[in-house]
Amino acid sequence: MRRSCFLVIALITFLAAQSTFAQNYWTEANANEHFTAFRNGRTGEMYGLNGRLYRSNDEGNSWSIIDTLAGELSLAIDSGGAMYVGTVSKLLRSTDAGASWTDLLFRGCTALEIHEGSLYAAADSGLYRTSDQGLNWTHLYTNVRPITNVAFSKNGDIFLRQGGSLLRAHNGATNFVEVYRNSNAITGIAFIAPNDIYLTIAKDVGGNLDHSTNGGDSFDAPGIGLGSTQMNGVVIGDSNRLFVIGGVQDEQFPTRYTAGYAFIWKDALSGISDISSGLPHADARVLAITPRGRLLASTDSGIYRSVRSVEDVPQLFATGRMLSAYPNPFKSSATLRLELNLPGRAQIIIYDVLGRVVARPFDGHLLSGEHEIALHGLPTISGHYFCRVLTTSGEATLMLSRAQ
Repeated sequence: MRRSCFLVIALITFLAAQSTFAQNYWTEANANEHFTAFRNGRTGEMYGLNGRLYRSNDEGNSWSIIDTLAGELSLAIDSGGAMYVGTVSKLLRSTDAGASWTDLLFRGCTALEIHEGSLYAAADSGLYRTSDQGLNWTHLYTNVRPITNVAFSKNGDIFLRQGGSLLRAHNGATNFVEVYRNSNAITGIAFIAPNDIYLTIAKDVGGNLDHSTNGGDSFDAPGIGLGSTQMNGVVIGDSNRLFVIGGVQDEQFPTRYTAGYAFIWKDALSGISDISSGLPHADARVLAITPRGRLLASTDSGIYRSVRSVEDVPQLFATGRMLSAYPNPFKSSATLRLELNLPGRAQIIIYDVLGRVVARPFDGHLLSGEHEIALHGLPTISGHYFCRVLTTSGEATLMLSRAQ
């Protein structure tokens, strides 16, 4: 299910590079906090977990501790505003925004989720559900390995993440079956209706985004390499854009990672746009979308926020379908199809699998609208290559293959 490592290494080389055309998509929000998880509140707040529970009322710009607890591992908020927090030794409930807490006498909680009014809690002994705010519990599943995430798909299926394994039970059922296994950790899961599932995978070399179109019955082979060695999460905007966070190894400091982001259109998985400009040289941890649509990222250098809503981020292409090449695989030449939202200078650069520039088919001014550009001077050796398109409004990358 994996693309060869050398393809991902090639993506690392040029997706991590800063373009002279790139805009600054990010601004520092708070340099003092480093969160391991985010949650959206019921009335527009953002919550962060970092061994303690924090709240932000200004789209993640500033944070305050809302309790004196320690060891928070998970958080869930129901439609009525009640907050549930799992710690290393307790499961607590608050109905007054964290001013006071009730112990629900549930121990060893590792993950929380709310679905259709019921609270689902994972513990060392399995998965439990309560429909009466913790008074009574139903034991749904006995686990062998720790459950690190409980999630529900758009059709109501429940998924459990256990390290590199993903388990599923169909809507209303309690018989869990393993639908995915990886030797590396699953770090994020996201759903698009009706049956699309995306998983981010952290690997020592070459993180991946794996995709299922049938609710988890099978996943695409190969996965989608995004040029990251640590794929740390995926979130979805209102327009079904996928935003992915990862850490790309710093060339000057091999033990350090540079925060790297890309978004992908659901209908054009080969069209990758790098929007990492403005992020620090620091390991990227988690990613979230605030209630008003801004991206929020936690890195080793603190909290960063997109300068505008993800729905307003300038896009290189009007739709994901407008970046394509034909024929692909090519024999001697190919034609690139693209659509620009804004006029301006554009460059097309071809890279080999080692990240070396092998051709520059175009460097000039383009008007807004649709274009077809002949790609001459392409490599004569069969294999995989990457076509990078840079403009004043953004950039994207497309894989090309030369036929034998």
